Amino acid sequence: MLLQVRRVHGSLLSAGLMGVLALTNVGCGGPDAKSPKALTVPNPFPTKDALESVARSPIKPRPARAVAAVPEWRVDTSDVPGSSPVEKLLVEHSAAAKDHTFTRELRCVARELGRFRAEHRAEPDERVQRFIVGACGSTSPSGVATYYLTGDAPAEVSDEQLLQAWKGQIALPPSFKGKSAGAWLTRKGKQAVLMIASGHDESGVTFSPGDTPGVVTVRGTASSDVEQVIALVNQGRDGVARCEPNPSVELPQFAFECRMRDDDSWAWIEVLKRSSGRILLRPAALLLARRDPREPVELARGTASSNAGASQADVVASVLEGVNRIRTSAKLGALTLAPKQADVNARLAAHFFDAEATADAHTTDVVALGLLAGWDIEGTIRDGSFFGTMLSGAKEASSWVDYALEHPMGRFTLLEPGARQIAIGPTPIEGSGLGVVITTYSLFGAEDHQANATRVMNRLAQHRAARGLAPASAFGDVPSLVDEARLVHAGQREPMAALESALGTEAQRLGHPLRGWVAVTQSLDDMTFPKELLAPGPLAVRVVVTHYRPENSAWGAYLVYFVSPAPAQQQVAAKKTLHASSSPLRSNR
Repeated sequence: MLLQVRRVHGSLLSAGLMGVLALTNVGCGGPDAKSPKALTVPNPFPTKDALESVARSPIKPRPARAVAAVPEWRVDTSDVPGSSPVEKLLVEHSAAAKDHTFTRELRCVARELGRFRAEHRAEPDERVQRFIVGACGSTSPSGVATYYLTGDAPAEVSDEQLLQAWKGQIALPPSFKGKSAGAWLTRKGKQAVLMIASGHDESGVTFSPGDTPGVVTVRGTASSDVEQVIALVNQGRDGVARCEPNPSVELPQFAFECRMRDDDSWAWIEVLKRSSGRILLRPAALLLARRDPREPVELARGTASSNAGASQADVVASVLEGVNRIRTSAKLGALTLAPKQADVNARLAAHFFDAEATADAHTTDVVALGLLAGWDIEGTIRDGSFFGTMLSGAKEASSWVDYALEHPMGRFTLLEPGARQIAIGPTPIEGSGLGVVITTYSLFGAEDHQANATRVMNRLAQHRAARGLAPASAFGDVPSLVDEARLVHAGQREPMAALESALGTEAQRLGHPLRGWVAVTQSLDDMTFPKELLAPGPLAVRVVVTHYRPENSAWGAYLVYFVSPAPAQQQVAAKKTLHASSSPLRSNR
């Protein structure tokens, strides 16, 4: 007889960088002789040396999982009973089982996993197991563990007799204590499988169907250190969309409305959270949403290819071809392989999966962030995403692509519309299977910064309107700042020095003091506005946008300058004492 405990593994994604704001005021006589304080932009990425240190560290070999990969699986929850005779017998025969609260969802999981083992004499791969757990209604696939006993039992041996024979061998692991559970006994021919599924949902996330079919409401409470929550919903074969947040709900509470595509009978919905001061979004909950909860759901057959036993280069080529095929179908631009960065990804892929398997969060972060940094990408990175997952038993790269693109996070990374380069790092799993870490990158190019400035002004108007304020009027042209911004973009001027110089020139030209701000951000849609621009009263402001690569930074960033006339009291003071001052402020994006 066999005994095994197995956890379903999770994966990882990224978000954008933090922003920085700085303010300066200049009188009409121009700046004084004191040099302005340079703008400091924090770099959250590990250095190349830190990555090299991880790459040189040893990895302990781990036993391969014996799995069976099936192309299709069907789950019908309509006939899952409200109680199980097996669970009642289990409570009678096992003292450990008395601590459990048995649930219909986990009873379904135990039934399906037991049925799978009875039919295939192995556990399912991650793709099928994730589907089974989700189809049965659990929202925490990574938190479901299993225990089973299996053996031969003639048909004339009753279920009760079999459990009586096995009761001395049931030794549930300590991790099961006090958690919800479900149990099922499966008989197929002479083989019998007793499967126990245990789990505890710590996400604090609830899903409920809306009044309209295909609309799901997601609600939850985040821990105090969480500063961002997003929800994603798959749409069709190759689409993914952000769920619509409820603007009236503020952290730590959150609420979203997720809409399935009209022709989807079911879809994955995923909730991700980012803690304060962190870059990476981490999965919090995963739901298989149904249009009709009474109808069975079926895992569709994936694609197929003939690259079994392929080399690393062949696997990279096959993954790239599979991703670009889906992107082309979705009318997205094809990704170009970044060969140098791909080599780095491949060197560190095994270390990432080893760190995940051993719950080494520090190494996981170093590898994910270090690869996301894209130190070997040619060009200036505007944004990037990371995704890594393994599929046990995978003999074809196409199977891994199917698995990755079924996952909302996988689509969010691989089907990002603005992405242009990709780095693919495969690593074979000992014995059988494939793990791949992928980073995608959007690059700065021939940006239309005049259009970007208009975009920022429109967002400023929205923020002011939300506070009941009139939109800002356009302040006159500031040609000196436009010239200085070009120098910053070329790496020939420090951003704060450029602002001080331009304000001094413009204040002298216009004959009155000016004030200015500079914001550094990865996203013009998510940047924080200076509080002075959201204060009551009339406002005239000029916006100048450029992009540059901050010193020692892996990525580039948008640099947004705001210029406005100084308030009346500052203009009076400026006539008495000409001055220049700056005070950096961190944004709270």
